[in-house]
Amino acid sequence: RAVLESFRPVIATAQTFCEKYASALGVTQRALLTTVVTATAANITSPLSPLAIFFDGTVPRGSTDFTTDAAARARLVDGLVRFFAPPLGCTDADIGAYTGIADMAALHTAMPITSADFDYFNSVLLDVLAG
Repeated sequence: RAVLESFRPVIATAQTFCEKYASALGVTQRALLTTVVTATAANITSPLSPLAIFFDGTVPRGSTDFTTDAAARARLVDGLVRFFAPPLGCTDADIGAYTGIADMAALHTAMPITSADFDYFNSVLLDVLAG
């Protein structure tokens, strides 16, 4: 029991990603997450990205082209901010709740996303977070 009690100060003061980095950078949690999502989206939607086909209207055929439609891109960024906010511990009231499709498998059914695509997305996100 004494060993468990020794961790109390660490556990009691543990901060979430949003709490820690928004505070350290002097920005709102919404601004922090919007910056991360926007930088990630810029990479994965660039013509050189292997994921560009999922964002330029190519796959699925006739889907939204987030590379040319600024309003659609803004909705995508906002939706991703709302989606990632809870797991990252973001509690800013102005972020709002995610109202999109909760089942990610269903949402991406028409997209032949491979393990390499998934890994690429994650590596881009981690690079943004590290940068």
